[in-house]
Order: sequence, then C-alpha cells, then structure tokens
Amino acid sequence: MSIFWKGRLQRLLFASSVLLLTIILAACGTSGNSTAPSIPRPAPSPVFQLYAGPGFSISYPAPWVIRTAKISVTFSDLSGAYNLLVSFTPDPRGAVTPDQLAEASLASTRASLRNSRTVQVPSTVNLAGTTWSQRAVSGTTLSNGQQIAIEVVILATTHPAHTASTRSVVLTYLGSQSLFNQAQHTYFVPMLQSFKFTA
Repeated sequence: MSIFWKGRLQRLLFASSVLLLTIILAACGTSGNSTAPSIPRPAPSPVFQLYAGPGFSISYPAPWVIRTAKISVTFSDLSGAYNLLVSFTPDPRGAVTPDQLAEASLASTRASLRNSRTVQVPSTVNLAGTTWSQRAVSGTTLSNGQQIAIEVVILATTHPAHTASTRSVVLTYLGSQSLFNQAQHTYFVPMLQSFKFTA
C-alpha cells in the first residue's frame, strides 16, 4: 500500500476511533452517579420513522435521539444503551477497501474496550444492494464506576464504487451484551433492512 493510502487509512482510523469512543461513552452514561447503571429492555414493538441523511435514508425507532456531525449521524435510544452510527468519509475510487475499513474500525473499537473478544459473524453481508465487510467484538466499558459488557457490530463498504465521489461508509451498532440479541431483533435488523443509498 502506498504512503498516500496509508495516510488516508490512518485518518479514517482516527475518525472512527473518535466517533466510536464518543458513542461508547454516550452509551454508558458517564455521569458522576455511583449507582450501577440500569439497562432497559428493548421496547417490544417500536414505531419506526424515516430519516433522510446525506446520501442515505434509514428508519429508526420514533423516540430515539439523533445526533449529527460533519461525517456521521448517530441514533440512540433515550437511555443511551442502544446506538447505531452511520459514518462516511471521502474515499475517491475506493482506495481504502471495505475490509481495510472494517479492520481499522475494529482496531479502534478494541482499543476503547477492556477484555475485548472477537464475536464470530459472517465476514460479509448484503445490505442496500451492496456487499459490506462485517466484524464484531464484545468487551467491557466503564459506566458509573461499573464495568458494563457490550457488543459492537461493524459493517463497512464503499459507495458508489470506483468513482471520484466514492465514500467509505461504516455502520456501527452496539448495546448491552446481555440484551444484544433482543436489541438486534427489535431495533438493529429493522434499521439495517431499511437502509438505502440515495446518492
């Protein structure tokens, strides 16, 4: 890999690190309260509404909070226990591959967790008419003085493929490990199935 593309990958890794650290801290409610955090169960039948972002659309549970930044949009439940992040960075001609992007995001996630462990998932998935590289990890993070176990899934692709306007796109979702399967079924799978590229 050329020095130019190594530098681009390092910038993507740094941006991913900052975004993931922000989400993990938000998910864990880092207030000064010393009581153990309470993780709410996913709502049984959430109502979804549409969000149209820069070049994509996605449906999300109606009461969730949306935070936008220059290169990302984060969707979080009211407790901050369940989060889905859509991040995008310029990647002309797709010089950084989805596998490289997924591995870089995985490395930055591991660095923000204690006792991280790889979670076995298929290495690719099809979503929004595109193949995405997939990685997953579990570990613990500090919340109100308590170590909380969470699980994080990372999906990475480039879109549109091999053009001057290609962007690296990463979808990262996370939640309490003990309720992750329920949250995945209730929140994350419907959100991912609704995701579409609009540009």
